[in-house]
Amino acid sequence: MVLMAMLGAMALPLPGRALDLPRDGVICEPSRSICYDRQGPSLAETRRQFGRRAEQDLLRSLSGRPPARMIQFRSGELCDLQRQICWDDGAKRNNISKRLTRQLFGTTVSGDWEDPRDLSRCQLRQGGRRIFDGTCTLSTIGDLGNRTYVVTTSEGRRYSFSNRSGRLQLRDATGTWPVTTIDRGDTVVFRWSDLQLDASRPLRNGSSLSGSPSPDTTPSQQVLQQLIESLFR
Repeated sequence: MVLMAMLGAMALPLPGRALDLPRDGVICEPSRSICYDRQGPSLAETRRQFGRRAEQDLLRSLSGRPPARMIQFRSGELCDLQRQICWDDGAKRNNISKRLTRQLFGTTVSGDWEDPRDLSRCQLRQGGRRIFDGTCTLSTIGDLGNRTYVVTTSEGRRYSFSNRSGRLQLRDATGTWPVTTIDRGDTVVFRWSDLQLDASRPLRNGSSLSGSPSPDTTPSQQVLQQLIESLFR
């Protein structure tokens, strides 16, 4: 009886959910026989909870794939591994899951957390053909003098724009590209190669990012800095 009680305490199911929480930093999904930590699917935790066969199945599934950026559970919850936050309602991202966020990342979501669904929207086009239209998150890396601006779409695309002497450049698997920008009020347009990324982030007071649209695609260093900083506040 004591042993059964101990085992029950180790894997506490979420009420009304198909997830188990065996220990801090780990979430397991019995329907898939997979466990996750803050890095994504975990071979070690999967073996610990579901055995060697489940570990081998997961290894075969992960082989050749890029590192996970999101975890989408069958029961509907979604966790963003880069932003370290989870939602109860998946891609809708209306209801932040404080319990799952705390469980997986060891962090507490503050009451004034701003949902990216309410803040950011992106469109990506290639040669005039739209290839993405949906929510995105905007973040910065580094200090003001050496800052990189990161756009991450809800489907996992990630674009990093670095400020080099007042000019933006993007570097990804296809190479390094100079980036031009256009200010369209509450939207900033990034252009490189044959791609165009429109990023919008309205302010809380309803005003636009920069007052009025401007056709200038090569703003001065000061104007560029103000423009981008307003977008990635």
